[in-house]
Amino acid sequence: MKRIVICADGTWNEPLHWVVEKAEALGLAFDKSFLSKYMPCFNSEIRDSMTFKYRVMGEHIREIGNYAEHGEAIHAASINRRDLPQCKYAPQNLDERLPVVDTSRIDRGQPCPALE
Repeated sequence: MKRIVICADGTWNEPLHWVVEKAEALGLAFDKSFLSKYMPCFNSEIRDSMTFKYRVMGEHIREIGNYAEHGEAIHAASINRRDLPQCKYAPQNLDERLPVVDTSRIDRGQPCPALE
C-alpha cells in the first residue's frame, strides 16, 4: 500500500502531532493510520499573517522565557528550522535556555522534500 504524504501544511503538522501525543497520554484514542498521512515538515513554507490591519498596530515580538517554571518550552521543530540554512529562520526571541520538547509518536526531524 502506498503511503500518501501531505506536506503542504507540514509546519502545522508539527503541533498537530504534539497535541495528539499529549491527548493520547491522557487516554484519548486517535486513528493512527489517518494521522500518519500528516507528515511533520519543519521546513515547509510559513506564510506571513501580518495583514494591513495588524501592521498598523506595529510589530510585537513576544517575550519568551518568563514561564519556564510553568512548563514553557520550545519545540524541537523550531531548532530544526533555525539550523537549516534554506529556511532562513532566525527569530529574535528563540531562547535556548528553555527546555526543548519533541514529539515521539511519529518520526520527525528530517526536512521534507521541497514542494513544487
